[in-house]
Amino acid sequence: MLFRPCQAPDYQVRYYGDYPGYVAELLAVIERCNGQLEGVRKVVESYTSFDNEILSSNNNKNKEKQLKVK
Repeated sequence: MLFRPCQAPDYQVRYYGDYPGYVAELLAVIERCNGQLEGVRKVVESYTSFDNEILSSNNNKNKEKQLKVK
């Protein structure tokens, strides 16, 4: 597993006034999780673009070889 799931805070709202604090805690957890996912997305994109560059370079070399053979 790349990273563990984010744990949401326990819902222990007993009074109406407790709810905004719970929502703030929950939003902080969601933002942290989204930040982790954004980091993973950037790493995956960087490897994907690197792989695409290599594949493109290899395809161009193969085309050059084909042109020389004909």
